[in-house]
Amino acid sequence: MDELKSTFGSQVEINYHFVSVFGDAHRKLEKRWHDRGGFEGYSKHVQGVVAKFNHLTIHPDVGVE
Repeated sequence: MDELKSTFGSQVEINYHFVSVFGDAHRKLEKRWHDRGGFEGYSKHVQGVVAKFNHLTIHPDVGVE
């Protein structure tokens, strides 16, 4: 944002907004992954996505409650 302001100055207008994406992540994950293995299913999903990228590693407990 600082770079945008310094480069374009008054040519741009910035309106800041906040959207809480992860505000209730626990309940959302529990509801959306209920029929797909719950938190453990979500964890396996995340592990599978990360496994596609050789340069990434992730802790095996990610996504598990």
